[in-house]
Amino acid sequence: MSTTSQITVPDLRSATEVSGAIAERRKVRSVVEAERFVRHRFGEEALLSMLRIKDAVDERPTFVFCRQIGKPDLQHNALYLTAKALGYSILTSEWHSDFLTMRKGYYKRTYAKLPLAAVGREGSMYVRSISLVDAPLYGTRLKEVIVPGKAVDDFRKVVARIEPEIAEALESRDYMLPEFHQKLRDVIEGNGQLAIDMSGLSECVAKHLIRNKSNMPGVENIVSRIEDGDRKIDSVGGQLMNIMVFAMQNLIPNLVLAVTDWNHDDFEIRKRYQKAVGFLEDNGLKEPLQVFIPSLATELKRHATSGGVELDYVTPAIADVAKIPRPQSDGSIGATYIGMGSAIIGHMMRKR
Repeated sequence: MSTTSQITVPDLRSATEVSGAIAERRKVRSVVEAERFVRHRFGEEALLSMLRIKDAVDERPTFVFCRQIGKPDLQHNALYLTAKALGYSILTSEWHSDFLTMRKGYYKRTYAKLPLAAVGREGSMYVRSISLVDAPLYGTRLKEVIVPGKAVDDFRKVVARIEPEIAEALESRDYMLPEFHQKLRDVIEGNGQLAIDMSGLSECVAKHLIRNKSNMPGVENIVSRIEDGDRKIDSVGGQLMNIMVFAMQNLIPNLVLAVTDWNHDDFEIRKRYQKAVGFLEDNGLKEPLQVFIPSLATELKRHATSGGVELDYVTPAIADVAKIPRPQSDGSIGATYIGMGSAIIGHMMRKR
């Protein structure tokens, strides 16, 4: 597959298209080929881990939303409600062993300096960016980042004036950063969601690739070391992450990747995507089923926020978005997603 500046992806736009694509992927030969690929390339242990994920998701179409941490921002809220409206599930794929680099990457900074959104008396949205960690962090693993009790208390004081139920759900203690966001996600969206930290699986795959001297794309980006006679994986890189997730979608055919348009990303991300897809196709697998989720900041212009925080990445200060009034879906995924984002903001405005 040639690397070009643009990526052409068969974006699934409706529930009908999703059902048809999944039915095609469920053909026995496709799943068998995927199982053979995972066992050979990733190892038996990795295959068993992916099969456990398969057991954890039901047979319904399931959005896969990849994030280092499943922060309950408006983008995640709207996708969660879209899944509910369509009768789908949502799997939040997380990577807690990855590094938090606040020096670059706007979205990553919102993990540690959380933009909490509310609507003021005049009906305009305002954002209070709340620091969850003491200082900017460079090259620290997400699972090692601590939100100190003082920061939790400060957050509780701010949010208690807007949505007391969120404040009451948080204990006055230290949290690990992924744990803190999971707690917020539970109270904002509802608990019982399926979120999986892929770190252990990626480390297992990386060790297998090194042990077998594999030449798979992404192997060159693995950073490892020997400690006490055992190989430790420090980093696997985005290339291998892509191949793992896309291969897992072949193995679990009802998984549908939810992404923004790849062509909005930088050249390196586009090139990484194409290399992963090309490698899988060369090995008898298929590119991932996926839907594009539009920019809420673009679609809901009248709800743009101040302070330079993009609307998609603010965390609404409301509890249990699943109970808010929201429109029925006509089966259009993009329109449903936009409608859910608008419904959340509409609810915030009514509560002001």
